[in-house]
Amino acid sequence: MTNYPVWDKQMWAKLLRIAHDDETLYRWVQALREHVAGDEPVDVRTNVERRLPPAHKKTGERLDFTRGIEYGTFDELTRRALRIADDDRTPEPYAGLLALLSDCRPAAHDDHVLRRQEREGATYKSLAAAAFAAGLSRDERVTFYRLAEKVPLSQRHASRTWQRLGQEHTA
Repeated sequence: MTNYPVWDKQMWAKLLRIAHDDETLYRWVQALREHVAGDEPVDVRTNVERRLPPAHKKTGERLDFTRGIEYGTFDELTRRALRIADDDRTPEPYAGLLALLSDCRPAAHDDHVLRRQEREGATYKSLAAAAFAAGLSRDERVTFYRLAEKVPLSQRHASRTWQRLGQEHTA
């Protein structure tokens, strides 16, 4: 004889099928199931695991940031983006978008969220938000993504660009 756990869905379904013809018994079995097994799966993570931030996806939806680390500090990478913005070969609107990083300073040592953003590549979703806020066409957005890959822009850079564009539209 096999022992089934109290949250086994097949056993509850079997019991509900048996009780289906008697409405009172059927409702009682449903209430019993909710009381005993609950509607949600049991969270078996430890307290420490529950407090950890969710893991971020690292591939596919972010820029490859291995080259960003090669440039050293976040400040050096920001200066690289500003040099590309100042280059005569960088046309508008891209030069203007990169120039918005002129006030992007390294995060305080105890600001772990911004520090993490400085060490990871920008998501294409955040780049798309900045490009949309700048009013770029589809082809211009694709060119902006390629430029962001060339720099490469961190998540902090993408967030700051989008933030600055929002400030310009509300001012």
